[in-house]
Amino acid sequence: KFMIHLISKILQDLRRVPATKDLVSFLMVALTGGELEFSVFSKIGNFTYNVLLSGTSTKLFRHFWQIYKGGKFTLYDYGRTGNIEHYGTDEPPCMLDYYSLLDIPIHFVCGENDNLIPKEDVVIHYERMCKYGQQDLAHYTCFAKMSHLGFTYSQNERLIERSEEHTS
Repeated sequence: KFMIHLISKILQDLRRVPATKDLVSFLMVALTGGELEFSVFSKIGNFTYNVLLSGTSTKLFRHFWQIYKGGKFTLYDYGRTGNIEHYGTDEPPCMLDYYSLLDIPIHFVCGENDNLIPKEDVVIHYERMCKYGQQDLAHYTCFAKMSHLGFTYSQNERLIERSEEHTS
């Protein structure tokens, strides 16, 4: 509840106090990447309380932290007992070891200005899929000047056009 109230207050201030909007824009660009002049927070009028708060869960943040700390792209770590129950093993499986089972097209996209998921990490997944003989199903695109939040909240027509090219 504390985080919901905190974010709600920040969103109110973003709409009313330009200095707060500038500060949050600066902090988010520093954290997630991109360029300040193209920060999605400069268009905060397009955001709503529900859009920002409904996009993720605390379990997702825990999972990202587990991946970061472990240095491997694994399923969620429930602890030894929970992992045995969910996966039949003490440790959560590393997903890179199962790319040979994929039989659908996967589109790996990244932004050169993404500080949360560097393009090198995306390339690892693309190359692993190709290594397993799935190169016909694996597609890779890196977008110049795109940041992490840019994929979620920007109105970049080039990104939309490129994704339509790959899906048609």
